[in-house]
Parts: sequence; structure tokens; C-alpha cells
Amino acid sequence: MSTTTTLLEVPIPLCKKHLFEHKDKFTITTQCGWKYVAIPVECGSLSCRECTGRLSSPEPYLENAILTHVDLRGADLSYADLTNASLNVANLKDANFAGAKLGNAKLAGANLEAANLTGATLTNASLKGANMRHAKLERANLYNSDLTGADLYNANLSFAILKYARLEGANLSKAVLYRAMLSNSNCRHANFSYAKLREAVARHIDLEGADMSNTQCVGTMINRANLASVNLSKAYLGYAMLSVIDFTNANFTSAGFNGTRFYEVNLSGAIFAGATYTKDTQGLQELLTEKQKESIKLVEE
Repeated sequence: MSTTTTLLEVPIPLCKKHLFEHKDKFTITTQCGWKYVAIPVECGSLSCRECTGRLSSPEPYLENAILTHVDLRGADLSYADLTNASLNVANLKDANFAGAKLGNAKLAGANLEAANLTGATLTNASLKGANMRHAKLERANLYNSDLTGADLYNANLSFAILKYARLEGANLSKAVLYRAMLSNSNCRHANFSYAKLREAVARHIDLEGADMSNTQCVGTMINRANLASVNLSKAYLGYAMLSVIDFTNANFTSAGFNGTRFYEVNLSGAIFAGATYTKDTQGLQELLTEKQKESIKLVEE
């Protein structure tokens, strides 16, 4: 069943002449090709948007706006203030929100596929079940945001702040999280398969039951974390720093450890079939049971 979308309505200041010409709402196609509905209002001390030729670039300030189901495909809302805006189930595919303020915004079920959110502020935002496949989120601030069940397949989250974010059941397969900050986030049962977490920092993270198969965790720092029953099969953890972690029943089948450092790690019931490690890997041998030692192989660097 399809959902009807509606165009964004924006109050537009007009002079008396243009107010007379536009007595009712009218639709404008912007320079970027998206449409919005202009609501004519007296310009007062403001300049007339039509006189100054700015109808096609509304640059709206949309704080607290109700934009549920709105169609903003391809819209340029870079640096717009959408604090507290309601954009649930909105179609924002390919939209440009670079540098936009979306703190406390409601974006549950929104379509943000391939949207540009570089440097955007999304603190405390609700993004439950949002489609964020291929989205650009470099340096985005997602502190305490709710991304439960969101689809972030192949999204770029390099340098993103995800502290205290809720990512339970989210899909981050093939996502890039270079130097991302994931501390105190809830990532239980999330899918990180084939993701790149190079030099990411994850203190007090909960990754229980997460799929981290085939991930690249080069130089990743994980500290005081819950990774019970995590799937790290075929993952590469070169030079990762792993301390005070519960890896109970984790799956390390065919995983690679090169210069990896282990400290106060619980490996009870963990599977190491076909896994490899180099001689500069620190702290691992002391933690392994005899059976686990039989499964893992020392290789040359």
C-alpha cells in the first residue's frame, strides 16, 4: 500500500503587489528541481522574495516544522535549521542536509537513501527504521540518537559521533566507520558484516549477538564491552586493542590477529577454528584453553 506524500509548505514574504497576484498558496520548483508550496505573507520589514528573485531558493528555517510524509527528494537543505522538526516517513532520498541542524528531529521510517548528512547535527534524533542506505554521514553528530532497526548499508560514517546511540538490530553491512566514536552505544544484534571500523573507538559498547563477520577492525579500540555470542568469523583485527571484554561463545572462525592486544578478556566457549595470529599478538595465548590452542594457528607476519 503506497503512502501519499505532500509538498513542503513554506511561508514566503511578499510585497503588496505580489500578494495581490498570489492570493492563495502556489507551487514553486526550486533551482535544485524539488517543489514546495509557497504561503504568501506580508513581508513587513523583510524584502519581497519575488522582487529579489529568491522564490526558487527559499532557504527555509524549519525549526519545529511538521513535515510528516513530505516529499523532499533531492532537496537542498544544507545548513537548514530543522531542530525538533517532524519528518517521520518523509521521502528525503538524495536530499542535501550537509551541516543541517536536526537535533531532536523525528525521522522514523524516513527515506534518507543516498542523502548527504555530512557534518549534520542529529543529537537525540529518532531514526527508527529509517532507510539510510549509501548515506553520507561523515563527521555527523548522532549522539544519543535512536537508530534501532535503521538500514545503514554502505553508509559512510567516518569520524561520526555515535556515543550513546541505539543501533539495536540496525544494518551497517559494508558501512565505513573510520575513526567513528561508538562508546556507550547499544548495538545488540546489529549487522556489521564487511564493515570497516579502522581506528574506531568503542568503550562500554554492547555488541551481544552482533554479526561482525568479515569486518576490518584495524587499530580498533574496544574496552569494557559486551561481545558475547558475537560473530567475528573471517574478521581481521590487526593491531586492535581489546581490553576487559566478554567474548563468551564468540565465533572467531578464520579470524586474523596481527599485533592484536588482549587484556582481561573472557574467551569462554569462543570458537577459533581456522583462526590465525602472529607472534606480536599480545595476551592471547594466556587466555586460550588447550582445545582453543589446537584450533588457532601461528603464522608469519
